[in-house]
Amino acid sequence: MKFTFRLPKPDPKRKNELLIQQWTMLREPDSIGRSLVWSLPLMLAAGGLTLLIINMFAEVSIKEYGVQDGHIRLAITPLSVAAALALLVVHEVIHLFMIPKFWQSEKTWIGLRLMGGFVLTEEEMSRKRYVLISAAPYLILSIILPLVLGLLGWLTPGIIMLLVLNALGSSVDLLNIILTLVQTPPKARMVSIGTATFWRAA
Repeated sequence: MKFTFRLPKPDPKRKNELLIQQWTMLREPDSIGRSLVWSLPLMLAAGGLTLLIINMFAEVSIKEYGVQDGHIRLAITPLSVAAALALLVVHEVIHLFMIPKFWQSEKTWIGLRLMGGFVLTEEEMSRKRYVLISAAPYLILSIILPLVLGLLGWLTPGIIMLLVLNALGSSVDLLNIILTLVQTPPKARMVSIGTATFWRAA
């Protein structure tokens, strides 16, 4: 495993080798900006589902977040910034922990950029594992955790905000899952070269 501040670039030689070996390139947005645009409906759906779960245990009022009488007053404190950064790290670490034997891998990266954190691996894996890696942060932090904290009565406004932010930030992961499920057979093998993803029937 390696730490980096730059996204690893696809190796053209390795890409050609995969194509020769009859791997198929997954059709997906060619930039982070397009991924965000394509995933906007999923962002709303994911955030909405998390809010529905939270509303089973606690009433969410926009007044608690600085919205009142048509005005928005956001109080950004060092604590809120630290909490958001911690959420980002936890989200990416969950991705990382879903990769088998990530600590031994020379082809796995975790990193930070201005647009957020990322985890990339060029290890070959099953489609099921690929989907699990993509879905895990959303399922754990924005579906399971709200249920647990709600049952314990620990859903404070600050925690609710973090859970919803994680749901919104998981939209690109969810887009990747949908693109994978639509384009590949159930027992497909998956491998990535930089940000490009390839699949081949098992």
